[in-house]
Amino acid sequence: KPEGDFQYVYNPSNGKYSVNNNMIRQLMGSRVLAEMATEDPSLKSLHKQNLDHIFREWYREDGDLGYITYKNKSKLGAIGMALRTLVYSPYFDQYQSQAKKLLNTIYSLQEEDGGLDPWYDAPNYDYDKDYLLTFYSGEAILSLVEYYEKTGDKEVLEKAILSQDHYIQKY
Repeated sequence: KPEGDFQYVYNPSNGKYSVNNNMIRQLMGSRVLAEMATEDPSLKSLHKQNLDHIFREWYREDGDLGYITYKNKSKLGAIGMALRTLVYSPYFDQYQSQAKKLLNTIYSLQEEDGGLDPWYDAPNYDYDKDYLLTFYSGEAILSLVEYYEKTGDKEVLEKAILSQDHYIQKY
């Protein structure tokens, strides 16, 4: 869209776009666009427009922590997907501070045994933590591995392995 985000759902039966949205799915599109812009420089301006939108509209900071927020909640999966987007971005160097803060937030949600909390900012309704973590844990762990591959920071790999081992045992 001209604003820099993606259309969430198109309904071909009535030719209309949905007004609904989902941050994780938005950021999945952003992650793909980041990789494509790295491979095809003609896409860099679209990718930059998308990054500008993400970091203007959905990204927030709390000290050394960075997170994605939408409708007064912040999902671990969205934080992981935002980090994955930056890792694959040709603009990674310009966003290193935000990447580090997203990484710090994932660390803050990691328990001593490697388990993760699904929310930085939890909703005020009941939810199934284990169900959410069947998705969010993988998105977060993959973001740690990709960040490690990008930076070579062995501490990040150790944190990823700790969570990976926890969820392999659990699932």
